[in-house]
Amino acid sequence: MGVSLLLPQVGRNTVYAVGMCQNGGTTERSNVLEVTVLSVSGGLPAPPAPPPLVNGWFSQTSAANNDWVGVTWGGPAGQEKFVAVAYTGTGNRVMTSPDGVTWTLQTSAADNIWHSVTWGGPAGQEKFVAVAYSGTGNRVMTSATGL
Repeated sequence: MGVSLLLPQVGRNTVYAVGMCQNGGTTERSNVLEVTVLSVSGGLPAPPAPPPLVNGWFSQTSAANNDWVGVTWGGPAGQEKFVAVAYTGTGNRVMTSPDGVTWTLQTSAADNIWHSVTWGGPAGQEKFVAVAYSGTGNRVMTSATGL
């Protein structure tokens, strides 16, 4: 008896038989069948190969020639971005980027010597938090969006 199967993907597929078979005076459950599909002809196209990884570091242009010292990745779901902080500049000691390549200046809360920035917090209350070496009563700045 022939069996036709529609297998979902190239690779290892497990097919579970449905039903029982009569073996003499006893009823037995069917076994599991493991099938490896090496290629699919006339079916779905194979997914595209991932781009090759390139080793090395590549220079990118910052939004300003400030002394950038801290960077993090975060943000609300669907709006994630890199946020960097600097210890030099006038009113522009924060920059953001969606991809690490294109950077946009943002207004900093104060012209302190900002040292580091991170993303986190309780669920639903996450924010970017940056800390500074300098300032009087204002050595922390926060932003829900990084902008």
